[in-house]
Amino acid sequence: MVRAFSVYHARYHMIAKIVHYELYGMTPQHLKQILELRRHTTRLIEDVIRQGVESDVFTAPDVTATGRAVLSLCVDVARWYREHSGETPEQIGDLNAQLALRMLGAREVVRDPQAGPLTRSSGGRSLAGPRTKSSLSTGHRHAMKSYSSGSSRHSQPSRSFTGR
Repeated sequence: MVRAFSVYHARYHMIAKIVHYELYGMTPQHLKQILELRRHTTRLIEDVIRQGVESDVFTAPDVTATGRAVLSLCVDVARWYREHSGETPEQIGDLNAQLALRMLGAREVVRDPQAGPLTRSSGGRSLAGPRTKSSLSTGHRHAMKSYSSGSSRHSQPSRSFTGR
């Protein structure tokens, strides 16, 4: 999950940045769609963390706060990533997956070529995630594509997205 979400935010950094900084400039329909995707993403991450803690794979002391930190790690890629930064989206995704597992105090991390670069050995959903696109990133891509196609009230993004 972390890998896929980080890769997505690197590959589509401009769209993600515009959606983030121009969120409340969207039509009510698009805003509702994006906010639901955010809630869904948060629930997915928290569910994986909670399952990991309950199965004694993770040692995260606070599921909500740790989930917020993991999501921030992924989403913030859109703020700083540039195509010619010297890192590929996949390299960033791999590193972020490793960092997330360390933040969670993962008990056992193994390389599994079928599941992606890093995963926990107990099976189930992994924060490192598979190398394939997830339905989550597909949903985000669809919502962001709708926004970037000019279907919102603002056809031109303001310059406010350059700073944070």
